[in-house]
Amino acid sequence: MRFKTAAVAITALLMTTSCHHATVDDRAEKEAREYTERYCPTPESDMQSMDSIHFDRDTHTFTYHYKLLGAADDPKVIDKIQAKVRTALLEDLVSNTGTKLYKDHNFVFHYIFRSKSTRKILFEERFTAKDYNKKKRAR
Repeated sequence: MRFKTAAVAITALLMTTSCHHATVDDRAEKEAREYTERYCPTPESDMQSMDSIHFDRDTHTFTYHYKLLGAADDPKVIDKIQAKVRTALLEDLVSNTGTKLYKDHNFVFHYIFRSKSTRKILFEERFTAKDYNKKKRAR
C-alpha cells in the first residue's frame, strides 16, 4: 500500500514539474538575453566586439551582432577575406560544444558584422543545419 501511495505521489510530482520545464526556445531566448545583459558589448579584441545576441523564436535563429574596428573596419579588407571569415565562423560553430543543443534542434546561426565608424553591414553570414552538419561530417 505504501508503494502505491509513493508511486502516485512521485507521478503527481513529475507531472507538475514537467509542465514547468522550459522549451528549447525558452532556453535559447533566455541564454541570448542573459549573455547580452551580462557581457555585451564585449571588450574590443582582434579588431571586433560583440554588441549583442538575439534569438528569434519564429525562425529558430540566433543572431550575433558584432562591430568591426581598426583595420577590419574597411569594406575593401572585408571583401578580400570574406571566404576566410566564413570558414572560421563555420569551424568555430561546428566545434563549439556550447551550441550543441541548438545544433541538435537545427537552429540557424546568423552573424552580422557592422562597421564601428559607419554602422553599415560589412559582412553577414547565416549557417543552417545543412552547413554545420556537412562540415561536421567532412572532418
